[in-house]
Amino acid sequence: STKLATSNLGAGAILQAVQFRSTTYQTTSSTDYVNYSHTNATITPSSTSNKVLVLSSHNTEVYQNNSYSAQGRYVIYRGGSAVSEENYIRHYDYGGSGHLGMTNTVINFLDSPSSTSSVSYQLYMKLVDGDGAGVGSGSITLLEIAG
Repeated sequence: STKLATSNLGAGAILQAVQFRSTTYQTTSSTDYVNYSHTNATITPSSTSNKVLVLSSHNTEVYQNNSYSAQGRYVIYRGGSAVSEENYIRHYDYGGSGHLGMTNTVINFLDSPSSTSSVSYQLYMKLVDGDGAGVGSGSITLLEIAG
C-alpha cells in the first residue's frame, strides 16, 4: 500500500493504491453468494469525504456436465453487503451434452464508504444454473480518491 501526502493535492487526486492478486482456483455449487476470499482487499481512507475506486478483474467460469444451461453471478461486497452491480455469465449448449464457459469478469465502480477505518471489498460468486461457477485467478485494485 502506498499513501501520499495530501496537503497540496486537490479533489480527484489519487491518494493511495493497493492491489490484491491471486491465482488460486475456487468453485462453488451454492445458489447463495460465496466469497472468493483470495482477493479480499482492504484500504483505510484518510478522510470520510474521500471515495474508493474499485477495479476488479477475475477469470471466471460456469459449467454444466450433462445438460444445456449454465449461469453464474458475480458481485463486489463491502463488509457484508453487495455494493456493485451484479455481473453474470451464461453459456448454453444446444446439443445438451455439457460445456464449460470461461470469461474475464470486470467490475469497476466508485464507492463512497464515508469512513476512516479499514474498509474491505470482496468478490462474491454464486451458481444460478448448472453444476458449478468458479474463479481461476484475478485481482482487486483499490484507489483512494480525494473528495
